[in-house]
Amino acid sequence: MAGTDALVDLVDPLVADAGAVLYDLTRESGTVRVLVDHERGVDLDLITAISRDISAAFDEADVMSGAYTLEVSSPGLERPLRTAEHFAGAVGEVITVRLTTKIDGARRVKGTLAAVDGELVTVEPDDGNPIIRFPIDAVQKARTVFVWERGEKPGSRSTSATSHRKATT
Repeated sequence: MAGTDALVDLVDPLVADAGAVLYDLTRESGTVRVLVDHERGVDLDLITAISRDISAAFDEADVMSGAYTLEVSSPGLERPLRTAEHFAGAVGEVITVRLTTKIDGARRVKGTLAAVDGELVTVEPDDGNPIIRFPIDAVQKARTVFVWERGEKPGSRSTSATSHRKATT
């Protein structure tokens, strides 16, 4: 059975040939998860094409011994953050992080990802606590957080709208 790096080396060119980018690849308990991204978004046709190509390549190269499950999908709105590149791509976004040990008194951090300097991450917590810095290797699990923007309800009047009536005399 091939290691994760060997799988990445095999999968990355297939994803690129489909016009997409390999965001992440993980392997655990007989499941290979491949996350792909595309500048115009990921649709079912793209996922299907990439899945077929990867499955055929795995069979041809005989990289997976025994049964395995292949999952191909987009990273989603709440993207996992595992590498320095993932963190760097999420600067300015709200993230949530679970650390392996407490750093500055916190094991869980939620806030805006302010900066990534090499392997050092800086987060501005949204609970008013001071800025926290931690190395990526201290991260047990991290992801972006999708923030819903409150919009105006359909059919309601805008508070900035003014009513104009014709004056009668």
